[in-house]
Amino acid sequence: MPDVLVAGTPFGLQVADPCGRWLTDAHETVLESLPGVRLEHLSARELSDGVRPRRKPNVVLLETSGISAEYASLPGLIPRSALDGIITGELRWIQSCSAGVEHLLPLVPGGVPLTSASGVHAKAVAEVVLAGILAHAKRFDTRRDNQHRRAWEALDCRELGATTVCVLGVGHIGAEIARLCNAFGMRVVGVARNARKLDGFATVFPQSHLHEALRGARYVAVACPLTEATRGMVDAAALAQLDPSAYLLNIARGPIVDDDALVDALRRNALSGALLDAFELEPLPGDHPYWSLPTVRLLPHDSHSSHRLGDNQIKAFADNLRRFVDGESLLNVVDPDAGY
Repeated sequence: MPDVLVAGTPFGLQVADPCGRWLTDAHETVLESLPGVRLEHLSARELSDGVRPRRKPNVVLLETSGISAEYASLPGLIPRSALDGIITGELRWIQSCSAGVEHLLPLVPGGVPLTSASGVHAKAVAEVVLAGILAHAKRFDTRRDNQHRRAWEALDCRELGATTVCVLGVGHIGAEIARLCNAFGMRVVGVARNARKLDGFATVFPQSHLHEALRGARYVAVACPLTEATRGMVDAAALAQLDPSAYLLNIARGPIVDDDALVDALRRNALSGALLDAFELEPLPGDHPYWSLPTVRLLPHDSHSSHRLGDNQIKAFADNLRRFVDGESLLNVVDPDAGY
């Protein structure tokens, strides 16, 4: 009879009770319909105020800032200081509300499986990538500026067919990006830890061949997890492989891209622009150069925003919770050594 705790509010949830409760009656019905499940729901505010679960949880669906100082100010996330009442000796499994788990992994006790929300945000994030690609190819920024100037000016634009997009990371988000780009007739290549054959990708290069993968790409979508192997992966040498017409989209984690190298490339017009949804420091400081670069489009780390976010979280959690109750293998189990 597992005691299940839902703690914190998924980052970016569009509808939540002011007190931080977000489970709907339908969500609770889905979870409590599983054999033996005893459900409790506590908000970040409650846990920060010292409220503790009625029973020590065996299973936790968790949204936390973890060890990240940048995430600590975000609303709805459980602070590290409030995790003591959650991570106890009775804990048997944690599911994170985040696809990336670098902020949580160091806090998970040895032997306790951690599963990620990999796939929960894939459609929403991939749609932002495609929107960014289309806006660039059809020159929507220039069209907006022309409208403000009341300038009736035809523009030279591009079709996406046969254009190469390089996707760094071939997990759920990378695969969904590939699916959408293939629908437009684009040529999709991927970069992963190891080379492999994968549906939707013309080629998947190993990370050791990153430079080769980047050559000839007009669009580069960063969709990989942040690990020691990917930190700073998109550096000056990587950017130098790209044609000045290329466009970068980062919807993963800020530290994967070398900020100084990207700012320099954009200032020199060595790239045509960038859409950035993740940053080394969040919120992005007001004096950061990105704010004033005319070819940069900034998103406040909300490319995952969706009216279906809560439902998607519960569906993924309920699927895994059923597996847990039935003694089956869990999905999206994080490899502590790989970091994802």
